[in-house]
This record gives sequence, structure tokens and C-alpha cells, in this order.
Amino acid sequence: MIRNLLLRCLGGPINKEGRQALRGPAKSSFRAQSFKVCGGTLSFSCPSASPVFEGSEGKCINTVLGKVNDLRRFGNNVLANDDWRELVFFMRHWGFFGRRFQRAVGETKVSIQVLGKLRDDQSSDLSLFHPRAFEGEIAEFLNDAYGFRFRQENDPLYQAPVNWETATIGDVNGALFEVHSVDQGRQCDSPMFKLMFPVSDSSFVQVTIIPNVPRDTDRVKYDILPMTDFVFDILRSFEFTLSPENKNSWISTKQTCESMELSRNFAPLKWPIKPGQSDVTSDRFQLVGDKSA
Repeated sequence: MIRNLLLRCLGGPINKEGRQALRGPAKSSFRAQSFKVCGGTLSFSCPSASPVFEGSEGKCINTVLGKVNDLRRFGNNVLANDDWRELVFFMRHWGFFGRRFQRAVGETKVSIQVLGKLRDDQSSDLSLFHPRAFEGEIAEFLNDAYGFRFRQENDPLYQAPVNWETATIGDVNGALFEVHSVDQGRQCDSPMFKLMFPVSDSSFVQVTIIPNVPRDTDRVKYDILPMTDFVFDILRSFEFTLSPENKNSWISTKQTCESMELSRNFAPLKWPIKPGQSDVTSDRFQLVGDKSA
């Protein structure tokens, strides 16, 4: 009892398991952020940076053209396919603490980028506003980013998408899910939280938030629920308004399919795979005779 009283004075509240709640930025510290992306307006809320380490305050580019040819090539060996292009236009870090006057025991990182893929003439007319096309794009990117990484045969390093949810991001529909690192099929460490949504016919936004409690920290001492709540407070604040040009494209795409909703369920992809291999050619991603799940 005395121990818990002292911990409450020195830090966050104690849960019923005796773990101390991590303390991070307060909800009252959230501030509106706004960016021009592909001619549209992207807005969300988050606090000012409070990084654990110097030099990780973040970056901010307020206007992003978003056309694939305007984006940058990924670094070497980052993806299995060199056709992907990206531009990170927002990054921010926040420290999380246990007791007062104690060094940070965790950190949450967010990065937001526009992604697109160079395509041949045959597939360039497929709009990412079409839900099946966008689901296929998500699967292709996840395959090229995580699917080819493994410890040994049939033992992938990652599992995704996990806990798939659909989300309405203003004018467009998106997907919220997790990427887990795995060891012999067992999930380990903190997941990466992903939010993806299309912003034009050929490009989409990826929001990645990583709540990280270092391995050398005694995790059993801390309740990380405040860190998870912090992540979802940010993710649920996203709104996107299409530009007039892209709104017309969205309307045109809507006339070709019965529903603009993404599938309610999306099972984890079968990994590992060889670079260049893809499992997105099934009937699930056929655009003819589309019926949204």
C-alpha cells in the first residue's frame, strides 16, 4: 500500500496488476496539423515533439505534390521492388516516462509519407480509389517491404496485416492495421501501427506509428495502455479532403463499382515469399464483377 502510494506521487497511476502507467504527452497538448497533399488537404492532431534523443525532433514539409514521378526512390535493400517511390513529409517523436525524475523508458515515433509505384501503360489506368485496386496495392507494398524477410525457410520475420479495420478518412476510405515482428510464429515486441488511404489515382498516404519500450526495460513494471491510447488518439484524428480534380476521379471510379468500401476482413499475407513473388493475383483482387465484402 505504501509502495503504491509512493509510486502515485512519483509517477503515473498503478493498475490492478501493480504496474505503473507510462506517462506521455497529455491529450490537452494536441495541436491541429495541416498539409497540402496531391492538391487535397490532410489534417490531424498531435502534440509538439518531445524526443528522448537530441536530433530526433522530426521533419515537416507542408506541401507535397504526390505524383509518382515527383517522389523519391527508396534506399538500397529497403524494398524487394525498385519501382516504389516515396516522400516522408512528417516525422515526430515523443518520450514516455515511468517515475518522475526518471529517464524515459519508452518512445513513440510517427512518420507520414506518400507512396506510389511506377507502372507500365497497361496498369496505369487502374485507380487506387477503386477498393479492390487499393487492397491489391496495400498487399503489394507489404509483400515488397516485409514479405521477403525471413530467419530461415518458412520462418518469416514479420506478419501483416494484423487486426485489419476499415476507416473513413474524410473523403476517402482507408485501412488501419498492425505489422508484427514474429519469431517462429510468435508475435514479439511492440507492433507497428499502419494507416493507409488513397490520395490520388496513383498514390496513397502511409502513416506509421511505432510505440517502443526498449528491450532492456523491465516491461512487467509498466502499463503501456497509455502509450497505446496515445497512438489511437492520433490515428483517429486523420481527415483528408480531395482536390477537385481527384474528387472527379473518385466520382468516375465510383460509377464502375457497386461499393467504395474496403473489405471488412483481410487475413495476414502468406510469408515468406521470394522477392518479386506476389499473392495478390487471386480472384479477391479482380476488378471485373466486383462485389465489396
